[in-house]
Amino acid sequence: MFPKPNQNHKLPGSYRSISLLSNIAKLYEKILLKRLNDYYNKNNIIPNEQFGFRTSHSCTQQLLRVANKIVDGFKAKLFTGAQIARKFAASRAGQNKTGPGAKLICGALKLIS
Repeated sequence: MFPKPNQNHKLPGSYRSISLLSNIAKLYEKILLKRLNDYYNKNNIIPNEQFGFRTSHSCTQQLLRVANKIVDGFKAKLFTGAQIARKFAASRAGQNKTGPGAKLICGALKLIS
């Protein structure tokens, strides 16, 4: 790691990483990655639910997808994981056995419902 000029050397982001690959190996890696991605996308090998390490698929989009599934489950009167957690937390609250976990679940469920 080489420090960047005129940066605070105590911060991790102030350093440049070292790559031990040759330029030809880096070029080969990019070409191979592009071909593999094209092949996987063309043949629908990777499911749409896979968001990790894919272009145009971020963690934020995955969280929105899951939140939409939960809301759709609420509207369709289906039992979702959030509804089960809410019933579990409510039953624990009725038994006066609420702990920080049950309070946390109830607080999170109030945000999404």
